[in-house]
Amino acid sequence: MATGYATQAERKGLNSHKRITSLAVMEKLLSENRGPALQWEGKSVKTVTFLLDGVNEDMKVDSINAVKQGLLLQETRSCQVAILCKDVKVSADGMERLYRKAREKGVLFFKYDTPPRFSIVNGHIQVDVKDTAAIHKEEQWPVSILSDLLVISESFVPTPETERLCGLLKLHLGNRGFLMEDNPQFLRVRSNRRGIFLAGGCRFPQEVSESLIEARAAAQEAIALLSKGTYTFDLSVAEVDPEKCAVCYTCPRLCPHSAITVEKYAEKNIYTVSGAGVETKWGAAKVDPAACFGCGICVAECPARAIILHHETDDQIYAQMGLNDGR
Repeated sequence: MATGYATQAERKGLNSHKRITSLAVMEKLLSENRGPALQWEGKSVKTVTFLLDGVNEDMKVDSINAVKQGLLLQETRSCQVAILCKDVKVSADGMERLYRKAREKGVLFFKYDTPPRFSIVNGHIQVDVKDTAAIHKEEQWPVSILSDLLVISESFVPTPETERLCGLLKLHLGNRGFLMEDNPQFLRVRSNRRGIFLAGGCRFPQEVSESLIEARAAAQEAIALLSKGTYTFDLSVAEVDPEKCAVCYTCPRLCPHSAITVEKYAEKNIYTVSGAGVETKWGAAKVDPAACFGCGICVAECPARAIILHHETDDQIYAQMGLNDGR
């Protein structure tokens, strides 16, 4: 699954001004305008300021794009570039070298703790920022930057298709709507459903090179799964005792892998139990062993104690602890 991500304009504290644009628009402008000077609304641009970390503070994509665009403007368009941020994130491959090169070529970096202030001076954008490195007598000195163009960050949001597909495939979404973000239980390309792999910005906004690495890893996972010919799974999976199941729907609601179903009138979930000379039929929960990860959540939460985890039953755990029936 590779549905990517989208951007959403975010201009908190900034008025919609003709000299304020976004990183995405700047990238498009640089690709289309290959002349010796950058043109904006028919006029040459001499100074450009990038403002980062207003949104997406924990993401490095903005830093990567700003450093690349700033270096390109400084080298090929004869622009004076300033980048304002709380922290320059250079953890991507080759970014430390690119950051050093940008500074050598004259790109200015200012780090701030308090948000900068903006004003319009003679049709230009003036940015007043307190640089954390410019300290005199324990006070930060303000720096004023007059720019022809101000480039700001945009919020990263999931694509409209992501939520709809996740509902169909029963995949987990994070607080911001991305898939399986910051989940230490799975590798980067794995999801909470067996056989469904993730790649690219649907999991978390990232650079193109990182998305390509994830795409290769997802392809390798799929090949490893399909090349065996026969699908095998761990034997330590949960199983429901239909005689004890009260069909309370606790386990299917709690299962993080959608491995439990309760389909009262489905043939595969109808159990027949003989008792007192009468055959009785009713619906019960059923675990799909191929989808079960053996996490044991359903076993712990079942109010009727109708679920066991093979190879890790209560009696086996008690025996390992040297206890008799839990006492």
